[in-house]
Amino acid sequence: RTVPITNGILTDNFNDSAVHIYVISISQTLSPSVSSFSSSPSTLTQGGSATLSWSVTNASSVVISGDALNLTTSTLAGSISVTPDTTGNLPYTLSASNAVGTSTASLSLTVNAPVSSGGGGGGGGGGGYYFAPPTPSSSPGNGSLLIASSTLPSSSSTIASLESTLSSLVKELCSLVQEAQTKGIPVNVGSLCGGTPSFTKDLFLGMRDPEVKELQIYLNTHGFIVNPTPTYAGSPGYETSYFGMDTKLALEKFQASHGIPATGYFGPLTRGWMGRG
Repeated sequence: RTVPITNGILTDNFNDSAVHIYVISISQTLSPSVSSFSSSPSTLTQGGSATLSWSVTNASSVVISGDALNLTTSTLAGSISVTPDTTGNLPYTLSASNAVGTSTASLSLTVNAPVSSGGGGGGGGGGGYYFAPPTPSSSPGNGSLLIASSTLPSSSSTIASLESTLSSLVKELCSLVQEAQTKGIPVNVGSLCGGTPSFTKDLFLGMRDPEVKELQIYLNTHGFIVNPTPTYAGSPGYETSYFGMDTKLALEKFQASHGIPATGYFGPLTRGWMGRG
């Protein structure tokens, strides 16, 4: 027969001599829900890392996929670090599941390509050179020199062009130093601008001596650049005490331009012409 159920309690007066009470327990599985799914940061440079964080409820399984990531976990709230290999807007998807169903969420992580710091060249080419020649402040009250930027010719320029450019920059520097000094601003550049080195000995290929550095400074400041590559040994401001092939070649040019036998040997004739003898 039909037995009525009231407020979850079933009553049965079948024999009218006893009352039977039945308590019925009903359980229900709720659908999964995604509370949050985010990335920090949301934009990065290739090679960098981002943290994906999530929070879900009523799920027995959480799956996160995207850009070589395929994570399966039962953790309802957590995070994972990712380092994308590719660039662009990369999609990531989260799926929270249980016996009832699945709930999903997605996000996009923007990965930018690294910024190139300079092009390389083949066969000894290389990126463009950069040099910062000094220029005086319009009102150098603090006794300092401001620095202005200037770009040297690209790697396709000839050595002669580089030598000419470096020579002009050195002359400009010395002119500015002289101007600063006339205004009472102390500027110490050693013998680079107008200093008179005292040569006391012969100098030759393979020799190491402090006077070799003075010779390189003299050549660099008089238009016979020892090494035209900025910041390299022998270039203006980077003179050394070693008499190498670059020094010999620059000295030969100097000797030839003044009617001295271009031997690359710094002896009495060359010293005498300089008036240092």
